[in-house]
Amino acid sequence: MDFRFIAAVAVALGLHGCERQAEPAGVISQHKETMESEASDATSESQSQRLSSGIDFKWIDTEVRPQDDLFDYANGKWLRETELPPDRARWGAFHMLHEKSQEDVRKLVEEVSQAENVEPGSATQKIRDFYNSYMDTEAATQRGVEAIRSELDMVAAIESRADLFRVIGKLGSYGVDSPIGGMIYSDLKDPDTAVVYLSESGITLPDRDYYLKDDEQFVTGRELFRAYAARLFELAGIADGESKAESLLALEHRLAEAHWTREDNRDPVKSYNPMTLEEVKQLAPGIDWDVTLEAIEIAGRDRYFVRQPSYFEAAGKIFAETDLETWKDYMTLRTLDRFASVLGDHFFRAW
Repeated sequence: MDFRFIAAVAVALGLHGCERQAEPAGVISQHKETMESEASDATSESQSQRLSSGIDFKWIDTEVRPQDDLFDYANGKWLRETELPPDRARWGAFHMLHEKSQEDVRKLVEEVSQAENVEPGSATQKIRDFYNSYMDTEAATQRGVEAIRSELDMVAAIESRADLFRVIGKLGSYGVDSPIGGMIYSDLKDPDTAVVYLSESGITLPDRDYYLKDDEQFVTGRELFRAYAARLFELAGIADGESKAESLLALEHRLAEAHWTREDNRDPVKSYNPMTLEEVKQLAPGIDWDVTLEAIEIAGRDRYFVRQPSYFEAAGKIFAETDLETWKDYMTLRTLDRFASVLGDHFFRAW
């Protein structure tokens, strides 16, 4: 029973009684009972709406007993009757929600893209101009690789190990991949605290298996890597792309050997390794951590969470043992790969 509602009714009845002669007790009682009944019905309806499970029971397979096979009972009908979209490798409720949100955002952005007389510096103006510039594929094709000339020049200017790690950190802030991966996320043992995680990274193909196994799909993946890397170098006007692609495949093979398996990466205990900066330096002395962390603007932390310690130990050695020119080719490829999708038609088709 909603006592606040009843109190409000009582006050209203009292005020009403001040203005008019008191109604018979039976009439007041009847009013009260009616209002209480309506309030109770409203509360029940509200609770019913709040307590809805959200489960779509039309997909329950009633031909299967849940005690025999709970998965088929809950999902069997959906699996039989739902068609996998031709452009997807997997499909489910969260994918549907993501697709719906993308459609909604697209409608909003397309509406904003047609806006005129917008306030300079406003969110509308920024979204409109950003979207329209992205959709101007003719201009992107005309500019081609020149759109990222400053980033490529940054890589070409590398003359020392310190330069290399500075560029890795700087380009990393733009989303350019390197063997030093990282992110800021909640401490898994203290979710109110945001921390820096250092993670394995730096390979082009989906995971280590594509470099280390000889199944047909993995061999094909390596062949595609060679062709892709050589093509990006060609489009960027960089000579000897095939030879560079072969050298970079060998480099990424070494990195992949140090990557953890998917099973190990799923172990939240094994991958939870808070360290001080000094401990990180001792783990991987071949990496200039001071320069890298400063360039990516995450220096000065009390602790860094190293997800795969053995990987960074190996990566430090790979950095030290690999010549600077190979690293420059590597960072050139990573930069081209990062921006290929927005460098015009030729790069997009290669990508």
